[in-house]
Amino acid sequence: MESQRLPAALTDDLLREIFLRVASPADLARVAAACVSFCRLIAAPSFLRRYRSLHRPLLLGFIDTDGLHPIQAPHPNASAARAFARTVDFSFGYLPGDGGIIDVCGDRILVELIDEDKPSTLLWNLAVCYPMSRRCRLVPPIPNEVLASAQIHEHDIFNFETFLVPSGVLEETSFRVIRFFLVKTGLVPFVFSSGAGRWSVCTSTNWDTLGLDAPKAWIDMLSSHRYMHGCFYWKVDHKGKLLKLNMNTMRLSTHDLPRDHEEQRVAIVEAGDGKLAMFSKIDEGTSLDYYIFCLDGSKKGVAGLGLHPGLWLLQCSMEQWS
Repeated sequence: MESQRLPAALTDDLLREIFLRVASPADLARVAAACVSFCRLIAAPSFLRRYRSLHRPLLLGFIDTDGLHPIQAPHPNASAARAFARTVDFSFGYLPGDGGIIDVCGDRILVELIDEDKPSTLLWNLAVCYPMSRRCRLVPPIPNEVLASAQIHEHDIFNFETFLVPSGVLEETSFRVIRFFLVKTGLVPFVFSSGAGRWSVCTSTNWDTLGLDAPKAWIDMLSSHRYMHGCFYWKVDHKGKLLKLNMNTMRLSTHDLPRDHEEQRVAIVEAGDGKLAMFSKIDEGTSLDYYIFCLDGSKKGVAGLGLHPGLWLLQCSMEQWS
């Protein structure tokens, strides 16, 4: 009798091909929750790129500095979100020490590693963490010689911000980190590239060029950053100005906000066709204004008036529910 043929072993390559044919992202999340080896294959950036090219992504939750917030019932993805949450590690037990979350971008979390033996947080290491695959990559502090090349000394620093650059134009295994200094003379961004493995200084911009006053003490003069169409934006506190960092040219510039926006809260958002938009609200006000940034001056606002290039176009005002 001919001996019975044994089934072929399910290699990683075969498993990937099987997983690519799982039509529902909810079912794929359940597969990832089945065992660590399945989760490792599914969480790999190369697999996710292939899967996303074939299937629409599934909304499972939101990540912020407190961790993952899974979608709750009665949302149809709630059960898949619960399964997914069991596979993600937000304890950061794989880090070499304690840390605090300072930014979240996609599936990456930027953590500042606490080192009380060092006198300044500028000397602390950073780590870019991937909770799905339980791995991280350390980012060293900016070397003194790189700071010196930009003529920056610690006593000149009024504030700084550190954040991740979205990876839309990069391979998902690569990343960039920005450390953005406010100093006596102006604003200086530094960039860490995982590909090069080092920090580099970008073009500094003085306060006069930006039309801003230099700070005179350690203050928070910028709102939280927003990333839109390849650029970072900040509302300048107590000023009718929007600060822009273009990631293609690595240059800083400012745009005027509409009149009387010095104290208003704004949210910069993406509009259709690559346009920039903004929601604006006065703290004690009851309406929310929606603007689109007009580049060519050819559009007309609610009053039917033509605009000069580079001005904000009011689209509508919405009454808020009390």
